[in-house]
Amino acid sequence: MKSKITILLISFFSFSLLANAQITKGSILLGGQVNFSHTSIKYPPIQDDDQITNAGSISLSGGKAINENSVIGLNLKFGYSNAYFRVIPSQRQKYTSYGAGIFYRKYKTLAKDFYFFLEGGLDYNYSNSNTKDSSGRELQKVTQSGVELNLTPGISYKVLKNLHLEVSLPQMFSIGYAESKTSQQQSVSYKSDVVSVYSNLNSGLLNNLAVGFRLIF
Repeated sequence: MKSKITILLISFFSFSLLANAQITKGSILLGGQVNFSHTSIKYPPIQDDDQITNAGSISLSGGKAINENSVIGLNLKFGYSNAYFRVIPSQRQKYTSYGAGIFYRKYKTLAKDFYFFLEGGLDYNYSNSNTKDSSGRELQKVTQSGVELNLTPGISYKVLKNLHLEVSLPQMFSIGYAESKTSQQQSVSYKSDVVSVYSNLNSGLLNNLAVGFRLIF
């Protein structure tokens, strides 16, 4: 008798995991993500913050499920950072970035209404950063444009029929190529090619998490 009850419970639990836990072929997904981080670093013997950085990003995306739990689509991104360095003289650095690209996302059901997803993307990015001293005089300006392959994992939870909330680690791993132009005060500007390999897996992992949503129709 106990074994029959156990089998029934397992069957019911297995069914509940699968019921309504699929993103069906042809579904349209619209959404985005936002993340923000704040860091401060102190160098002895000064006890004040010697380096303060605020950074954030926002991305908007739209896609279509080409197969069950498989989505392809487009991304638009914007990012910024504002850093203050307490050196002699003190400096401020501002950075902005813009991007657009395509992505492929694969969902895997973890439990009822819970998904793990892995997203791969190919993006074109443009960025601009400048460093100024305390008087506002520009010390350095860098512009960069290029392409990037990236990988983003995350967790998605179905809170309503057409709404999923997400937590992800944007660009957990990325590799890219870009052309960079640098101009400095009292020096000739120069160009360079940049090959980058980047990972978000570091001691500040929680600061890099992004919260987002998806509307599914």
